[in-house]
Amino acid sequence: MELQPGQQHCLILLICAHALLDQRLRQQPQRRPLLSPMALWMGILTLLCEANLRGLVAGLIVLAGYTLIHAISGERRMESCGYLIAEQVAATSLLVASIAYLAGPESGAWLARLAGLPLQGAAVLTGMLFMWWTLSDAVGLLARQYLPEDKGGDLAGTPGAGALIGRLERALILVLVLANVPSGIGFLIAAKSVLRFGEVTQPGNRSLAEYVLIGTLASFALGVPVAYATAALVHWAGN
Repeated sequence: MELQPGQQHCLILLICAHALLDQRLRQQPQRRPLLSPMALWMGILTLLCEANLRGLVAGLIVLAGYTLIHAISGERRMESCGYLIAEQVAATSLLVASIAYLAGPESGAWLARLAGLPLQGAAVLTGMLFMWWTLSDAVGLLARQYLPEDKGGDLAGTPGAGALIGRLERALILVLVLANVPSGIGFLIAAKSVLRFGEVTQPGNRSLAEYVLIGTLASFALGVPVAYATAALVHWAGN
């Protein structure tokens, strides 16, 4: 599937909007309205990419698709890592298909003047939003089921420190990939392993070691593909 530069620029805008609105709107308490605010905004933005009949059809498809995805996932998205990842993949696939097959090659003409540094900045922001928010939720949901029992406060630590460490390491993964230094990811894994070695090798800490290992591997396993996807968006932004 080959996309024209205008279609690529539209996808950068839409995926960035998705990453931002997914946290700002979906996390707010709602009464499960028939039409979610996020679905409405994404439909409008899709229409703006090509303000004609084809753009209208694409916008309506995106609006209906988001409504269906949200109706299926609902509150379960924050109960299981699988639901959260599936929802993100479905929404992203919907945007790609809508722009590729419904919007014409002339879509995104008004974004051409932003090609280069402005759109590249939006692409980097998109990757950082996914790393900082979405993947943090996904890794937390996956690892929490393996959290060992806290006996006598042995697992006590700085509140939120683990989540912040994960976010920072994924941000570093993104920087290393964008800087075309992917070999640095191996050094990042080694450095984290050394720092946590003493903690997880203490007698009776096997469960903690497994929990830390699962969280670390999940963080890297999800962060690396997102980093390379972001690099692809940055490349599109320069066209």
